Amino acid sequence: LTVLTGVRPGAELIAAEAAIRADVPYVAVLPFPDQERNLSPDSKARYSDLVGRAAGVVQLEKRSPADKDAFVKAMRRRDVWMANAADQAVLVWDEVDNRFDSLFSDLDGRLGADLTVLHP
Repeated sequence: LTVLTGVRPGAELIAAEAAIRADVPYVAVLPFPDQERNLSPDSKARYSDLVGRAAGVVQLEKRSPADKDAFVKAMRRRDVWMANAADQAVLVWDEVDNRFDSLFSDLDGRLGADLTVLHP
């Protein structure tokens, strides 16, 4: 078992911490460099610690997005990469936030019964 997680604040970061507590390796899947640049100093330190403790780091793009549209596209490419790399998935989603509609569709189409949705 290896956990794939994006390490962004929220469920992604909690997934990395849970993997550490369970003594399960995890891979930090980063859409681009410096994704932590807008975080508070404490959040940056937490992020850096978790990325540093990962069994592996996958960075999908060489440059940071220049604007919001490029950011959204980079995040979508990251989600598609993770959906294609996973054999099973746990998606933490309230089923209201439509930013996860595409990710859910990708995971459900690829994994079916091997997708578990947890409601926060």
